[in-house]
Amino acid sequence: MARTTVQQQLAKLKKQKAELEKKEKALLDRSNNKDLLKIVALIAKAGLSASDVVAAMKSGKRGGPRKASKLAGVKVKPKYQNPRDTSQVWTGRGRAPVWAAALQKSGKLDAALIGTAKPVKAAKKAVKKPAKKRVAVKKTAPAA
Repeated sequence: MARTTVQQQLAKLKKQKAELEKKEKALLDRSNNKDLLKIVALIAKAGLSASDVVAAMKSGKRGGPRKASKLAGVKVKPKYQNPRDTSQVWTGRGRAPVWAAALQKSGKLDAALIGTAKPVKAAKKAVKKPAKKRVAVKKTAPAA
């Protein structure tokens, strides 16, 4: 029984890959030809010439890259303020911060609108007093 070597297996796989790529290209060409025929039929139906199509392609009326919005980079005033920590604000755009999401979930986000918000006192945290330092006393031997 003859065994196939790794090199022989690789050669066989490369050959299969090349055949599959050739088939893929043929299928794409057929599909593209059908699409081109549809486009040509639409152009003929509309009564356009090749120069009209070329001019339209050059004018940039195709779906090219989008232009930046006029509002891109414009600073927006904050709309909401955290009632517990007034240094935290949110414009109402984008993902809501944790505090705003919590208020929104409870249905009280309107209470955080700037200008109408009333500061809520935070619950007092228990302050732990520092432990007193203990001073070690050295015992001395009694004098004889």
